[in-house]
This record gives sequence, structure tokens and C-alpha cells, in this order.
Amino acid sequence: MNLSPPSYICKLSFHEFCDYNKCCVFCNTICQTSLYDMSILNFNSSKFPIDNNQIYIPMLKTSIPILPNGEIPNQVINYINFNQSYLTQYCPSCHSNISISIIHTSNNVIQPILIISEQLIVDNFFLSTRHNQSILFINNNVNNIISLPPLPISSFKNKQHFIDKLITLIALL
Repeated sequence: MNLSPPSYICKLSFHEFCDYNKCCVFCNTICQTSLYDMSILNFNSSKFPIDNNQIYIPMLKTSIPILPNGEIPNQVINYINFNQSYLTQYCPSCHSNISISIIHTSNNVIQPILIISEQLIVDNFFLSTRHNQSILFINNNVNNIISLPPLPISSFKNKQHFIDKLITLIALL
């Protein structure tokens, strides 16, 4: 799998993010990419699935294509801006999750986006990468926490590579 570098190295386009972990590196399950909104008025969060670079937004009763350059119609720009929308990728099998910062738009185009957090779950390891730092939880035990340099999903080839790398890092500590 060829993944793009993490956000603290570069920004990703909308389409690059949708392709970033489309098929989970750890379990080969198709990840669900969704648009969420944080409505200012009712403080609820809504989830809109993205499939084939189209977003279905029930309030607008339409499926909206996202063009390769990130361009989207005015009504969706207004919706995204008003509701402070953001994107996530979630693996329904291993529960790994990737989130970006709030989407910003300019001239009907989604601006490059930053990944703000990645939560990777494999066997007895839970790795949370955020703010240029990774924190490893072993066996879901708060007493077994190790602070590590950033380890984004793009630094792993597969599940076994992830486990081997973590075991090596733990042995070096």
C-alpha cells in the first residue's frame, strides 16, 4: 500500500485523504470515509458517508460530487462552512480511525487538509498519534503507556510490520 505522508509533513487534498487509508493497512478491510459536521446551533454531530468521491447530505436531499480539484457547489460550501465540517476514515473491522481538522474552503474549493489524529488498534496495541507525538497503550492498560516519536499509519506496510516496529521501539526504551 502506498500511503501519503502524514499531515505534519504535508497537507493532503480531499481526494488524497479519501485514498490515504482506503483499504486498511492492518486488516485489508475497506475503510469508511465520512463527512461529519459540528452544528453550531444544536451542538449535535452528523455523519455523511462519502462513496466514490460523492457526499450524500440528507438536509440538501442530494448526492454531491467532489471534483478532482476539490471543487464543490456553493450550497455545499455554505453547509460545510456553517457547520464546521471535518472528515474521518474509520475501519469497521479493526476500529482504526483517522481524523482531519475542520475543512476550510476558498472559491468553491476544499483547501488542503491536515490529519490531526490517528488511532491505530492492532491486537494488544493501541497507538494514538496526535500533535507530532505517538502514545502507545499496551493491553489497554493505563499503567502501560509509552510516549514515542510520531508513528503515522503511512510508516507501516502491514499489520506484522506495525507489531515488529513497536516491539523494536519498546526494546530500545
